[in-house]
Amino acid sequence: MEQPIHPYYLHIERNLQALWDNQQQHKKQVEERLSALESEHAQLKERMNQIKTISIENINYKIQELTVQQLSGTLNIGMSALTDPEEIKKWLAPDSDYVEPPADTQPMD
Repeated sequence: MEQPIHPYYLHIERNLQALWDNQQQHKKQVEERLSALESEHAQLKERMNQIKTISIENINYKIQELTVQQLSGTLNIGMSALTDPEEIKKWLAPDSDYVEPPADTQPMD
């Protein structure tokens, strides 16, 4: 004689089946999205291959052709935002006998 299945196990079985169905639906949605993205990727790759590249071999600046309409402001030569504030104070002190260190003339890499 077959024993009846306890209602608790029937409840668990229904929940597991619902979970399985939900997972299968989610898997199908992810696969569809992946397929759409792969298609879009292939289209974008094709468009990129069709774009002609531009290479600039030489740029000529024609400074003699520039015109100045208005000249105003302050020009700071030798001091920049990277200058140490203490060094600036030494340079600007009226009674300073500070000797400026020689400029670094090493070539930049």
